[in-house]
Amino acid sequence: MSNLDSLKDPFEDEVKNILGEESDENEDESVEMTSEALKTEEVNINVDNPKKESEKPDYIPICVDFPKHATPVECIITATGYHDKIAASGRELRLLQNRLYMIPVDCDKEINSDEWSDIKVMSDMSSLIDVRYVKDGFACVMPLTHNIKIRQGNRLAILW
Repeated sequence: MSNLDSLKDPFEDEVKNILGEESDENEDESVEMTSEALKTEEVNINVDNPKKESEKPDYIPICVDFPKHATPVECIITATGYHDKIAASGRELRLLQNRLYMIPVDCDKEINSDEWSDIKVMSDMSSLIDVRYVKDGFACVMPLTHNIKIRQGNRLAILW
């Protein structure tokens, strides 16, 4: 027990004396400081609310956007790496297997799929295409079978 007594705070009695004498005189001041602290917290809460409004949405739909009836679409042949442009006529395009197509999409040009956790290809398109990435207003699409037709407004995928 002598070891525990030596660990006792030597200034404990002095602290009790100081707090005991001043507690009667400064009760009103502590209430004022508490109300000021609450006002400060209310301001902080109001400042935090605009940040929540500027958060990004839970998901972004990626839909085909052919702005004209004859829209040029970049195509890359995967076997050779040859770059070519084809025209999407009548707001639709037929895709051939073993090629990558840069399809214009209707989301913001600032959206980059690298900043999102996943690209979810919708079930109606999942057996037909694979969306590799979305960047600068284009979706890189690889068809899984020959002769797939995509049209204006088709939902390719969602970013989430």
